[in-house]
Amino acid sequence: RVIEFALIGLAAALWNMVGESALSLAVPIGEEILKLAEKEMGLEIAGETPETILSEIARLMVDEFGYCQEIKIERQDNTLTMMERNSIGAGMFQQLKQAGVDKAFIAPDLLTGLAALKRIGVRARGEAIPWPEGNGFIVTFHIV
Repeated sequence: RVIEFALIGLAAALWNMVGESALSLAVPIGEEILKLAEKEMGLEIAGETPETILSEIARLMVDEFGYCQEIKIERQDNTLTMMERNSIGAGMFQQLKQAGVDKAFIAPDLLTGLAALKRIGVRARGEAIPWPEGNGFIVTFHIV
């Protein structure tokens, strides 16, 4: 629980200092998560499609990290969507909102997904929007 408090404090302080510029840290933070997942969990993304990569990240978030109960992935044209259900991040984001953070910029599947897509040469913009009905987030990657 103390790690959760530290993460909330760090994210809130960063947001309060630089505002939406904090979003520019998504890929570098995601790259660090990605390196750890590759080293400690055997994640491999080279040569994979964006859908396969996001499916593997979703599996890690659910099965290895226990971050959420389920992640459903959908693709429509150039948009990939991860719908996370019963996420521990939902409660954290409520605390961040109370601290003045407007966007869920520290969602780990968003961060890791953006970094992985960049690494395979796919340019994408991403966002995580609270999904109250699913007690989680809808994470969207717009491939450009």
